[in-house]
Amino acid sequence: MKIFGGSSNQPLVQKIAYRLKIKPGRIELSSFTNGESRVWIREDVNGEDCVVVQSFSTPPDKMIIQFLLIVDALVRAGAARIFAVIPWFGYSLQDKIFRTGESIAAKMVAKIISLSGVSRVFTVDLHSESVAGFFDVPVMHYSTKELFINYLKKNIRIRNSVVVSPDFGAMKKSRSFAQKLRLNQIVINKERDRASGELTIHGISAPVRGKTCLIFDDLINTGRTIAIAADYLKKQGAAEIYFFATHNLYLKEAEEVLNKSSVDKVIVSDSVYSPEQTRWRRLNFVSLAPMLAEGIKKWL
Repeated sequence: MKIFGGSSNQPLVQKIAYRLKIKPGRIELSSFTNGESRVWIREDVNGEDCVVVQSFSTPPDKMIIQFLLIVDALVRAGAARIFAVIPWFGYSLQDKIFRTGESIAAKMVAKIISLSGVSRVFTVDLHSESVAGFFDVPVMHYSTKELFINYLKKNIRIRNSVVVSPDFGAMKKSRSFAQKLRLNQIVINKERDRASGELTIHGISAPVRGKTCLIFDDLINTGRTIAIAADYLKKQGAAEIYFFATHNLYLKEAEEVLNKSSVDKVIVSDSVYSPEQTRWRRLNFVSLAPMLAEGIKKWL
């Protein structure tokens, strides 16, 4: 077996390769002067099972095209099976039509990947589980729940903690963590003005004074919802606030918002890589590499 990585997340490629006890395959990624991506697989893969690791992070269009070119190069070079590891599946938020004339972008991207030549897709915490059904190849959909719970048990005293759902839409996800940790779940009652987009918090389902508040979400986009919720919790007397999110998209707005907020610590996976992550205060990581490597081993 051989593993190749696109340019989106080389550190994760290295970690997965280490777990699989192999070296990353030699690949040359470049661009023509007109901006077109160019891929060259620089070793023999004939008859080999190959893993391609690529998050569809910023800029997503380029990362998707680069991924497709890597897969095509491997197919043409005679690879036996190709496993696509896509930790962050860009376009997954566009999983339904909101206005007449829109595309279901998540379905379109999934279909293109399914036709590219991959045998199986490995991904993590899709925004909606229904997105897995858009693929025409088997999808191994992993969750960071156990990774975050293990982090909690090792680093945070949870005896006086509660799981907080930042809104009613996140109740299902929050409830699964609360049940696993045997903690109470609290819900923030908030309303968004459809015209202005402004959030108003009307109350909370139980007191949080003196409590450690744990908030879970699948991604950090702008960070504003969590910042508003955290500031409200602190005003209600919360002792500490920990925010867990699988995917950090590293938008500059989110960095500024969360750094100024009442969140004491942000814990994310390494599904997305950005050099800017070193600037984020209070940021901690759990790695997906052990989980993804074990998942790949099961299908060898």
